[in-house]
Amino acid sequence: MSPDVELRIGRRKVVNVDLAPPGADFAPVRRAAHRCDGGR
Repeated sequence: MSPDVELRIGRRKVVNVDLAPPGADFAPVRRAAHRCDGGR
């Protein structure tokens, strides 16, 4: 994902979201990131 998405998420880094296993606490952040990134 682009750095812009990471900035919009704020305190969590997109890299950590992408590396997190399925079902991790990052799931809500992952969905928010996809909304910010145009639904990708």
